[in-house]
Amino acid sequence: MGGSVWRELASTAGRARRVALGAAVCALVASAVAACEEERPVAKDPLCDLVVGISLERQYSSQLPDQTIALTFDDGPGDRTAELSAYLRDQAAPSAFFINGGNVEGRETVVRGIVSDGHLLANHTQTHAGLDVLFTEKGATAIVDEVAATDRIINQFQPGARPLFRPPFGRWDASVHKALRDSSMNKYFGPVYWEMGDALTPTTAADWDCWDAAGNGQRTLEECSDLYLVEIRSKRRGVVLMHDGPPGGANDRTVDMVKRIVPILKAEGFKFVRVDELDLAPVTVPEAGTFGTTLTPPSDPCATKSRPLSWDYVPFNTKHVNPCGPALLRRRGLSACVLSQGCR
Repeated sequence: MGGSVWRELASTAGRARRVALGAAVCALVASAVAACEEERPVAKDPLCDLVVGISLERQYSSQLPDQTIALTFDDGPGDRTAELSAYLRDQAAPSAFFINGGNVEGRETVVRGIVSDGHLLANHTQTHAGLDVLFTEKGATAIVDEVAATDRIINQFQPGARPLFRPPFGRWDASVHKALRDSSMNKYFGPVYWEMGDALTPTTAADWDCWDAAGNGQRTLEECSDLYLVEIRSKRRGVVLMHDGPPGGANDRTVDMVKRIVPILKAEGFKFVRVDELDLAPVTVPEAGTFGTTLTPPSDPCATKSRPLSWDYVPFNTKHVNPCGPALLRRRGLSACVLSQGCR
C-alpha cells in the first residue's frame, strides 16, 4: 500500500480510538451521576449527555477578575427599557434583562431591541408571583407554568441563549426547586442571585427602595447613585441587581441612575460582562426545605441535606475528581456541563 493509504488508515484508527475514549468518558460520567441522583427528568448537554439544570442553592458569581461587574435588570420590560438598552449598548456594557413575560405584550419591539443591542433575555417568571406562596396555594404545576410561559416568549426572541432563571423577590426553597427540577424547565441554570443592589443601608443600595417614600424613606437620584458606587467600589466584582420595570412604576428612575454611574465606573477602570458569561456557584449550603439556613458541609457529599461547593463549576476541559465520582466538566461557548447538579 502507498504511504497515503497507510496515513489514512492510521487517521481513521485514531479517530475511532478518540470516539471510543469519548464514549467511555461519557459512560463513566453517567455512572457517577446515577450513583448519587434518583431517577428524574433532566436536561442534557448534547456533547456528553451530562446533567445540567436548576439548583437547590442560590447561584452567585465566582472567579471574576477585579473591577468586573455584570449588570442585571428585573421586572421589565418597562416604560424606558428601550432607552436603557440602547444606552448600555452605546456604553459597551452588555447586560441581562430578567423579564416578566406578562409585560411583553405590546412591547415586542422593545424586546427585539434588547436582543439586537447585544443583551441577554433571562427568565423572571410570567407574573412576578412569589413562587413559594404560589406553591402553597396552587401546587407545583402553577410554578412550572409561570416559568414555562416566559420561556416560550424568550425562545421567540432569543432562541439558543444560555437559559438563566431568577425567582421573583429572590424567594427560593426546596419545594419550588423540586417543582422546576422535575419538569422540562430544569433546563434553566440558576437561581441567579446578586452581590450588589440587595438592600438600602448607609453603605449599600437597592433602587426599588430608593424610589419608595415609605419604609426607609425616598432617596434622591444622586443619593441612590452614590450608594451603588460605594457598594460596587467596596466589593469590586460581582452581579449588580437593578430594575427597569414594572411598567408604570417608579423604577424608570433607575435609567437616569445608570446613566450617571456607568461613565463613572468606566472612568475608574471597571469592565462590564453579561451574566451568562460568568461562572456561577453557590456560596452557602441551605438545608433542604429550609429557606435561608446554612450548614457546614458533611463528610458525605451525597448526603441529603447538603454537599460541598468546591466542584460546582470548573474551567473548560479541566479534569476534576468529584467526591461522587470522576467527572469531565466542559464549557462550550455560553453553555456548560455541570455534573455537580446531580449530587443532592
